[in-house]
This record gives sequence, C-alpha cells and structure tokens, in this order.
Amino acid sequence: MKSDKTLLATSIIPNSRIEIQKSAIESWVGNGFDIVSFNTPNEILTLSKIFPAISFTPMIRTGEKYAGKPLPLISDILQHLNLADQKYCGIVNSDIYFSSSSPLSDVIKKYAKNSFVYGARFDVNDLKSQEGKYDPLGFDYFIFDKRITNKWDDNRFCLGMPFWDHWFPLIPILNGHTVKKIIAPIARHATHPNSWGTSTLAFNDEFIRILIDYQMRDIQTQNNKKLNEILVAFKEIEIQHPYYQIKVKLQEQSDQSLDNPETYSYIEDLAKLFDRVTRDTLKFIENHSEIIKLELNS
Repeated sequence: MKSDKTLLATSIIPNSRIEIQKSAIESWVGNGFDIVSFNTPNEILTLSKIFPAISFTPMIRTGEKYAGKPLPLISDILQHLNLADQKYCGIVNSDIYFSSSSPLSDVIKKYAKNSFVYGARFDVNDLKSQEGKYDPLGFDYFIFDKRITNKWDDNRFCLGMPFWDHWFPLIPILNGHTVKKIIAPIARHATHPNSWGTSTLAFNDEFIRILIDYQMRDIQTQNNKKLNEILVAFKEIEIQHPYYQIKVKLQEQSDQSLDNPETYSYIEDLAKLFDRVTRDTLKFIENHSEIIKLELNS
C-alpha cells in the first residue's frame, strides 16, 4: 500500500555548512516530509549520527568523474524514488529551509496531484529573515505525483551541480504533463559563494545536448493540440545551428595554440550562447507552467 506522506530526496554535504543543513532538515521533518539522503558509505557513518530522524541510501555510483566530487546522479535518485512506497516524491537541495505555519507536505501535495510542482529559493542573510529575494536563475525544490510517467532519461546531471534544475521541470512540460510553479518565500536559503569551478562546463554541454535531442525528436502527441503547440514553441528556441557552428570552429582551432585570439573569441561566443539558451529555456518553462501563489504565514 502506498504511503500518503511525501518523500523528499537530498544529499547532505558533510562540510562547514552542516549546521545550516541541520536546521533545513529539521524544518522538513517539522513540515511533515519523509526524507532520504544519498551519500557515500563513509559519509553515512558520520551523518547518520547527526541526522537520526532521516534515512540514508548509499550511492552505488557517483558523478565524481563529471563533477570532481562524489555527488549523486539525478537518474539514480529518480530510480530510488520510483521504487519507494510514497505516492508523492521530490528532490530538494539540502540547505533549503522550509518556513510555514501550515504543514507544507499537505499544502504542496494538494497541488502535486497528477502534476509536477517546483519553486525557486528565497535568498536571505539569515534563515529566520523575512527580507530577501528569489533566485531568478534556478530552482531548488521539486515535488511530483508518481503517476506521472518517468520520462527523465539517464544522463550526467548531479545533485549540487547546475542545469539539472532546468532540465527537471522542462521534461514533463515536453511530455504534456501539468507543471506548476509555486510563488511564495517558503524555501529559504542562506546565501553563500558557490564552489562549482570549471566542472560546470560539462553540465552546460550536457544540457545543450539534451535540448537539441528533444528538438530533434518526433514525439507522439496523439492529436493533442496543446502539446503540439508546446513542442512547436520549444523547437523555435535557436540552439542546434549556432551551437554546432561554434563547436566546428573550436575543433578547427584544436591543433593550434590555446593563446590563439580566435580560440578565445569562440569560447566567449559559446559562453554567450549558453547564457542566451538558458534565459530562453527559463522563459519557456515559465510560460508553460501554471503559477501558484501561496499565501502562508511563516
């Protein structure tokens, strides 16, 4: 029998921000969520003593060769959630603090029925602060009804690295599912510098590759007019031609010195393309999401 509770997956990081993560996880428990954290066996030995109220799953594989550190692959998290007893599941970054006087598990579950729900974090200087701003470029919490067919293909995306949070709500949109964006300062995040480094480039390429793959697909819409319109709008995002055009030019420069001014120019062009495609994709996701404005006392 499926559980009525919502299972949130994350990956707690044993670093200097452990107290922030402890406060965040306690807020999830207080808001009625079940929680599972994906970690290496060595990490679990330490973290299970600090977080006794949640369960841990040892990672069979990690994304270290892509990210430079042992992060869980989103594909593996989704496989675990698919086999879980809960009807509703989600993925949340481990330093997101849920603030609400109403149990969010019940509130969000109402909107997640037959749907995919996501939202942006509210950046604050202190987790108790009422003052802050929404992150305009990413999303930090996702909850979905498991009756949604899993269309997320296996890939390199890792929790804790960029672009998976754009890909995650995009795929259900492109497969005709109802996707909802929550607007409410309920997911608070204490600001800090990111530590992505140069490894982000691999995930940017992965994201572009997936977008191009979907633009090339002939998806069966079964005369679904609304889905046809969505797919046509998505294919209008200009990605494939300028991307491969720049890649060809970079390949032509591969045998020359990296100090070649043309090489730097093409790399700059590629970075600008990534930025433009990211903005266009975020706008597409927003345009094809139902906006849910929650009025909750925090």
